[in-house]
Amino acid sequence: MTGKIAAGAIVISALIAGIAIYWLQVYAFYEEVAFTPGAEITLTAIESGQPEVILAENVTGVDADSSPLRFRACFTTPLTQAMLTETYQAYEGA
Repeated sequence: MTGKIAAGAIVISALIAGIAIYWLQVYAFYEEVAFTPGAEITLTAIESGQPEVILAENVTGVDADSSPLRFRACFTTPLTQAMLTETYQAYEGA
């Protein structure tokens, strides 16, 4: 009977640790970013070398002080991949 209690304690401890690690990795150190006018998504044009605002919809993102990735965002754009690669510079260090 003591073996079942010990095994149950190990399983419950592992479950609690797994949930805690998941929460810490995904939610603990990040905060959602509010995108406001003037803080649009920009890409650097090949011709001018200057940043230009692109059409972006459904923009969501997170920011963190503790992560080397820091700012991350997802969005959709009606622009095609071919049009983007022909018009804007690719960032090689991504």
